Amino acid sequence: MLAIAVASAVVAVVASVSLHLAYELRPGIGDIIAFAGKSGWPEVQARITALRSNAAPGLPCVLDPHVMKQFGGSLLIEAARSQPTVAFDVHWAGTHTSDGVGDCGASADLVLNLGDVVTLTLAAGRSG
Repeated sequence: MLAIAVASAVVAVVASVSLHLAYELRPGIGDIIAFAGKSGWPEVQARITALRSNAAPGLPCVLDPHVMKQFGGSLLIEAARSQPTVAFDVHWAGTHTSDGVGDCGASADLVLNLGDVVTLTLAAGRSG
């Protein structure tokens, strides 16, 4: 019984820390997430599939922070949505977002959820 109580407490603490981190790293309109070389932070391994905001469904592009940092570029938070879930309209400007198929190219308008924006913020090396 004690083990279940401890496990529940640990889950509650982790959830609380995760929510606090997401709140601290929440983007604001006009924020820029810059990808430029080494950040001094541990490398974040992620591949995020984003939807293009101006394209038909089924034309996603892949955001790989390692590639984005290697070639440089930035994401500009242009707008926030709250329905049906929290999402952000962002503009990518850079060289490549990933290797091969799924690369967004030099410029793309995308829709990302809060978790994806937080992941990319951490990958770029911003602490909040």
